[in-house]
Amino acid sequence: MERARKICLSQKRTNIDIASDNYFSRNFIDVYIMSATALEAFINERISIIRTIIKQRIAMKVDNSREDAQISTDENQRKIIEMLKEQDVVTKYRMMPVLLWQKSFDEGRSPFKDFVTLIKIRNDIIHYKMTFYDEKSERPKWAKTIEGKGIFLREPVVSPPEPLPNEGRRIWIDEICTFKGAKWAYNTSCQMMKKFAGLSQGIIQATCQDYVGSFKEI
Repeated sequence: MERARKICLSQKRTNIDIASDNYFSRNFIDVYIMSATALEAFINERISIIRTIIKQRIAMKVDNSREDAQISTDENQRKIIEMLKEQDVVTKYRMMPVLLWQKSFDEGRSPFKDFVTLIKIRNDIIHYKMTFYDEKSERPKWAKTIEGKGIFLREPVVSPPEPLPNEGRRIWIDEICTFKGAKWAYNTSCQMMKKFAGLSQGIIQATCQDYVGSFKEI
């Protein structure tokens, strides 16, 4: 998260960009990847912590001949955690608060809605296919969502000198490399982890505090 923030704040504007609150830098692509990776690392660490604690509690209760009902409760939680461990990152954030604390994100609003879009973008970066967002049949499904956030510049970032007939001219992986896009990705990551911390309870909530206290949105 620190590296993502530094990239957001360290890129220099060109003379063309000086009067604009949005500008292009190829380095901004890293912010999407780092912000999404931080989210995945964060939830996986929470799952690992609670998995270890539950296993230790079960071992202690068995050794001390504790009541079967207590062991059964921990066994049920262990099964939940083992199931969550194998899920994709969106499912982990969606289901962990529900199954462990009977709380949930509002999936129709930010930050969860933006989080889902961020993960889709990260996946499309990692598994890159050269689609043009101007072409209705090939534009990424998330393109309309971030267009409404003013992330794309008014003019194409890259204009081929001799475009092929009927070729879309705006390549999405260039077009998302803007300050507004990088700031949105970083802030979404901050907001999502803070919201998760607010939903969590007990030891997991305690392990979140050092992180969320250091996240400062841009």
